[in-house]
Amino acid sequence: MTFWSWLLLFTYGVLSIEVTLQANWSETPFKLNVLETVTKYNASLYSQLVENLFNLRFDEEEGELIIPEIGEDYIITDEEFYQFAMGLITDDKIKSLIEFEILNKFSSVRIQAHYNYFQSIENPCNSNFAMFEPSVNEIYCDSDAAFVLKSVSEYPLESIEFLPFDHLLESANGYKRIFFIYGDYNDFEFRYMFANMYRLIENDIALVWRYASSCDLTSQKELLTGYGIETYVEPVQIENTFACKIINYILNSEDKLKSLTSIIPNLPNYIEEVLKYNSSDLFIGTESVEGMYINGAYLDNDKVDIFNIVETIRNEISNVDTWESLGLSVHNFKLMDRKLSQSMKRQISQQSIRYDISKYKNVIVYLNDLEIDPTYKNFKPSSELYAKPNNGKIPPANENIYEIIFIIDITDKFQLRKLTEYAERILYKNMPIRIGVVPLYSVSRYSEKATSKLYGSLFENGSIEAFSYLHMLNIFVNGREGLNLMAMRALHFPYLEDLEFAHLSVYNALDTLYSELNVNEEPLVLVDGLMFPFYQIDEAFNQIFLDMDMLFEDNKNGMIPHGFKLKDCLRKEALKLRNPVLIPESLAAFRNATTSVPDLEAYQSLDSLKNRLIIEMNVEFNGTPVIIELFGSFAEAAYIEQVKEVVKFASSYKSNPLKLVIYDTSKTSEFEQLLTIKDQNELISFIDNIQPLESESIDFDIVDFLTASFGFRPTENYLFISGRKVNLIESGFISTALLNEFINFELNFRLNSMKEVIDATMKEICNDFNKFDRFEYLSWKLSTFFFYNDNDIFSTTAPRITINSDSHIHLNKNGSIDIDLVIDPITNFGQKLVSHILWLETLPFVNLSIHFKNSHDHCLKFINRNYKLALSSSNAINQPYDRIKLDAPHHWLTTCESEGEYTLTAFLVEGYVKQKGLPLCLAEDSTFVVENGYFQLKSQPGLFEIGIKPNTIGSNSFELSNYKDSVLSFNKKIISPHLKQIEKFTEPLGKRTSNFIFDKVFSWFKFSNKHARKEPLVNVFTINDEDHYKPGFEIWNPSKLERNYKWPKWISPIFNSKESYLAIIDLAIPEDVGRIAISEEITEELAIVNQLIMTSPICFFKDSIIVDLGHFKNERWGEMFRFSKDSKQLLVSLNIKECLNPVEEELRNKNKDEIELVDYLTKDEL
Repeated sequence: MTFWSWLLLFTYGVLSIEVTLQANWSETPFKLNVLETVTKYNASLYSQLVENLFNLRFDEEEGELIIPEIGEDYIITDEEFYQFAMGLITDDKIKSLIEFEILNKFSSVRIQAHYNYFQSIENPCNSNFAMFEPSVNEIYCDSDAAFVLKSVSEYPLESIEFLPFDHLLESANGYKRIFFIYGDYNDFEFRYMFANMYRLIENDIALVWRYASSCDLTSQKELLTGYGIETYVEPVQIENTFACKIINYILNSEDKLKSLTSIIPNLPNYIEEVLKYNSSDLFIGTESVEGMYINGAYLDNDKVDIFNIVETIRNEISNVDTWESLGLSVHNFKLMDRKLSQSMKRQISQQSIRYDISKYKNVIVYLNDLEIDPTYKNFKPSSELYAKPNNGKIPPANENIYEIIFIIDITDKFQLRKLTEYAERILYKNMPIRIGVVPLYSVSRYSEKATSKLYGSLFENGSIEAFSYLHMLNIFVNGREGLNLMAMRALHFPYLEDLEFAHLSVYNALDTLYSELNVNEEPLVLVDGLMFPFYQIDEAFNQIFLDMDMLFEDNKNGMIPHGFKLKDCLRKEALKLRNPVLIPESLAAFRNATTSVPDLEAYQSLDSLKNRLIIEMNVEFNGTPVIIELFGSFAEAAYIEQVKEVVKFASSYKSNPLKLVIYDTSKTSEFEQLLTIKDQNELISFIDNIQPLESESIDFDIVDFLTASFGFRPTENYLFISGRKVNLIESGFISTALLNEFINFELNFRLNSMKEVIDATMKEICNDFNKFDRFEYLSWKLSTFFFYNDNDIFSTTAPRITINSDSHIHLNKNGSIDIDLVIDPITNFGQKLVSHILWLETLPFVNLSIHFKNSHDHCLKFINRNYKLALSSSNAINQPYDRIKLDAPHHWLTTCESEGEYTLTAFLVEGYVKQKGLPLCLAEDSTFVVENGYFQLKSQPGLFEIGIKPNTIGSNSFELSNYKDSVLSFNKKIISPHLKQIEKFTEPLGKRTSNFIFDKVFSWFKFSNKHARKEPLVNVFTINDEDHYKPGFEIWNPSKLERNYKWPKWISPIFNSKESYLAIIDLAIPEDVGRIAISEEITEELAIVNQLIMTSPICFFKDSIIVDLGHFKNERWGEMFRFSKDSKQLLVSLNIKECLNPVEEELRNKNKDEIELVDYLTKDEL
């Protein structure tokens, strides 16, 4: 070996290293993994498995259980138990999944949850086993407990609390007493106790076995699988056409699949060979999004791991089996899947809820008008400009085509500054965009006064004066003193009340706008009729360019009639009323409103419920049936008023067949009388005059059924339409006009498409139903199938997507599950997808199709990553490497103990609450709920309970009591707690407390804290641009610090610049740090900040960024960076100026000795 070879080997690593990931808990028993895994797939097998595990045998002659003496019992071997368990599984598809799960210890977390719970309870027994009878609070510690059970006269079973990991062992006749028994099946004394108690199950006794370990829990740790191993080597430069070359190389090889699985994971090793291959530089691949599709169900990047994949496959097997049980063949199931995906894809891509607010034009403070303002006199007709090719710029048309309206509190610092910045950009540059503002006049102390002056300026002197007022108001609001009474007096603009104008009509019109557009205190931005949250202002502004492209395309295709205004084209189907509960403005919100469908038997049992009224209209019509169901109590006035409104709508509806079903969850005499009326007109008249009365009793038959089958809360009222449930408390009163828009939305968005699918593929199914019941049940099942709930409230992708292109590599096994992989061969995600092919190929029921994608826009200049999927407990890396990185599932928090040795320390629990900016906490951890309600918590396997952090803002305004949940698997956990409001939460959004998730985590910053410092202290840490590419970058970038925080997948990550720190320093740095510098090097320039009065939270120096953290936090700039889709554009829009310029001359005139260097940290000190 040459000197240079030895040098390279020394530089880039050793030839071989073992990579392991261990859990922070001990190794779990193989037999318990088998027991839990099989039970997960078939809960009815649990008792048989337990009997075999405990060697429980019955004497056929005596008919009694044989109980061996302590120590004489035979403990079955792992192999015997495994063979017995697998022999109980008859479905080969399920068997192959169970085998894979057992091999990779999927149930390890659930078993550890048992152990953690046993360790957390107070155990008075001097042993590792115990038995507890909860209803009478009795504990038994002896193995002979079955012979000394105390007699009980009263036994309140309803008070028993089961845990999420419990399995119930009971007889077919049910039980009257229940015992929770804790122990290890390897412990002979516990086996004796368990066997004797199990014998009593036939005597109306039930058992719940919770595992306890008799072994030392500090022994051998659980070795995990299912993660990726990234090894980085010396970068190899590639050409722009390399993706095409490698695809052609693979497709022209003799064994395409072998080439694919060999080359892509180890791409740097094959670059030279591929470049020598003489092939075309052209390849036209699929246009589909890169990723994995299982029967069309798309898995996001962070969900492509063995745990999510297996769970999705399992769900899809269940879907196939369910449809087959209804009579739909596998062939027709796949046909239905494709037709539904194609149809709904079209609807989703075209779905954009726009609102027509033209009737509120008198209260919208427009700052310009392209059709009449002299500034735009040289603008040309839109018909002329849009007939030309699109050059990417907004055509200067003399028509108000595009508009952006801010619905904000004009006394809020950040909101007003953004408005004035956008207004200046649009007005000063004569951009062909109309801009306006709708003030929220009752949000803060001076909102109403500021609003009055805004309208006073507008009505007195027009839009130019209104803009001047907003500009001056912004100076005061964002000044050092902020807005106060003196500032309001200094603003010499007229109040609305001072004018001869009916000012009350303005406020009444504003109240109407708030009501009909569902506007509260949350700031919004309306762009071309589309509503955006205020924090998505950059994304909202980009909508204008998307609309421009659409208009150019429509005009090119002749879809815009001659003389038709382009503005009207954008709003031709706009709604006049807004209710996001009824008509969701995002796909995620619609998915969350879709409820699970009951089985066929449960659905048919609806007919047996007595307290329900059915009204059918337009039965002879051939359109899509509309079925509206109302659930609530006739003892409530609000519910009766809603029923009257829906009946009023139904009696005048003439578009489609309609069925109205009304339930009364209370046995009121009025409703019972209503059920006796046969004439429909008389029925409608009676409903119109009904009044609420005290209910005589609760109809438990209906309440229990609706709770079990529909997932309804028994104390709330609902409207239901083919799988969509609407909480009437959340939606508020639904008027006839709003109900009409709601029905039209449902028909256009999904029901019409689903009728086409049902008519084409399900002619033989449920034909014994009437037309209404058949369509409701099948459309409900299709909705549940298409909008499947993956428990991810942050998902924004279409639920099911059909890959239209032909596959390039296909393995057809005539299976029921189709898995499509769309792979871009030179992306990191492409390597990860390919790594899963080999184990997916082993599943006998999976048809695997590979589709290559060439993005044509690769910015990669070099490749330096190998990727390996770890499906064994130890993984050897047998080639030189520069560094190793673990690619664990996004919600795993891991640490590196030493090179190649990693530990799983906790699971990340993500969640969302509707109330913004509230601190939540666990028992030993805390986090901050960011402005949109998102939060992160850390948890161990087992149970956790969260609550509002005590003694914080909001703890006196909201209540979250006894919210318990659990982590029982390796899969991501997402929760959405429901907070009860005690009193109005008046604290401004984003106002932070002193407790942050990073307070403890970032104690290693160790900033100097010198006392009696008059001038503001600037704390400095250095970071070089090239550090972002080095292995240690994760240590420096808190947004990637895997010990404590993960970058939410729905936020675009900010990498490869010092500006990335602006997204997280408000979370990472404690409150008592006033200013911080992010610098490439420690320079004397930084000292000038001690003399500088900063007008902006962020100042850019030559090599440094200085941040005033107090200003930065109070105005929630960190939130804006985290939510920004384009951080660079955000920096530009914030108009941040160079802070060096005002004091540059002063700095030059100073001697170096007069400049006091600020405290700083170097990397070595951390």
